[in-house]
Amino acid sequence: MSLGRTFVSVTMSSHLCVLILFVLSGVFGETEEVKSVSVTEGESVTLNTDVQVQRDDHILWRFGPQDTRIAEIFKRDIIFVSNDGIFRDKLQMDNQTGSLTIRNIRTEHTGLYELTIMNSRKTLKRFNVTVYGTTASTMTSFPLTFIITVVCALMLLAFISACVFYCCCRKCNREKPEDQESMSEYTEIIYRLQI
Repeated sequence: MSLGRTFVSVTMSSHLCVLILFVLSGVFGETEEVKSVSVTEGESVTLNTDVQVQRDDHILWRFGPQDTRIAEIFKRDIIFVSNDGIFRDKLQMDNQTGSLTIRNIRTEHTGLYELTIMNSRKTLKRFNVTVYGTTASTMTSFPLTFIITVVCALMLLAFISACVFYCCCRKCNREKPEDQESMSEYTEIIYRLQI
């Protein structure tokens, strides 16, 4: 009887150890941090999986708070890519990597994209995509454009001023001997008048 209790205790302990090892090794899932991606409206963005699709992989892309299925690969075959609603003619999926490309992106595509890769284990990746509208991008580039314009105008003004100054100095240098002669005559006249 003692041997039976020991066997049951050892068996339960080993099952508990195996369970802990599974949890620690990520058999029940691996979650990575949320990657932030910023893009300007009208551009394309690729959400990279950083994996190579294996023969038995099941890859699922979901979007938004409703976890709407937008693309899926099963055993290296693309079985679904959403072509309606806000994603009409926008999505492209790479069947080798599972990466998702959103073409001609719009502000309504802003949100959380979730990638689930299921094989012997489950891997979860999240991408928080922020799409800036064209007016926002114009406003952010406006100060830079303004500064460049002002600097170019000031450089042009400085160049013109330098040219005018140079020309005036040359003219003064040419006229100086005549002025000195007339000044000498003037000084001589004043000197004679004082005597």
